[in-house]
Amino acid sequence: MLDIARSHPSNQTQVRSLAKVLETSLEPAVYDMFIEEIGAALASGLFFDESLLDAQGALRFTETKERHFRKYRLYKFASFLELLRPGSVRWRGQPETNTVRLISRGLKLFLTADVEGRARVLTRWLQQPGPSVFSERTAQSSQLARERQAALLTMGDIRPQEVAKKLDLRFKPPRGTYPSYVAWFRENRRSFESWLSRERKTARHCVDDCSPTAPAVKTS
Repeated sequence: MLDIARSHPSNQTQVRSLAKVLETSLEPAVYDMFIEEIGAALASGLFFDESLLDAQGALRFTETKERHFRKYRLYKFASFLELLRPGSVRWRGQPETNTVRLISRGLKLFLTADVEGRARVLTRWLQQPGPSVFSERTAQSSQLARERQAALLTMGDIRPQEVAKKLDLRFKPPRGTYPSYVAWFRENRRSFESWLSRERKTARHCVDDCSPTAPAVKTS
């Protein structure tokens, strides 16, 4: 699955499966299993934080589980990104401040997205890892794409020309294409119909696989 996703990042079936694997690894129950497996003593060392020491200098591990859980999520998310694209995340040893900020922003975006949105995040990382993957502009663009796909589902199987007219009432065409969907259809019908077929297919997959939006996680 991982090899296929690396070779074909546009294969949404494989990337969606990877997104579900990552989602599961970030759940509280998996964190509890992780702590139980390695033991509290080792976990305290992994997540050491001077601000959590008591008056005797001991780490208040059991009282600060939520904060450790956030650190665990950052670690798992960064490790997963590194697994997707080896060498893309400077995470081992003492991570750079910019890296921590990038991973925190990416984790928040991933957790607040639905399954389709999470798959898009991973797809972008597979194609070209970097800050732009987790930018607000990119996230907004993905949200608009999902809204457009949802609208396509409500239209049923009407003719492409009618689809173009309806889309023009609510959405702008993808950047770098045409000034309107109707213009796209008239000037390059084959291109528009090919795009429409892909969008409808993605929308149908989302109906089958997308889950409700997960709550945001604080990473500060």
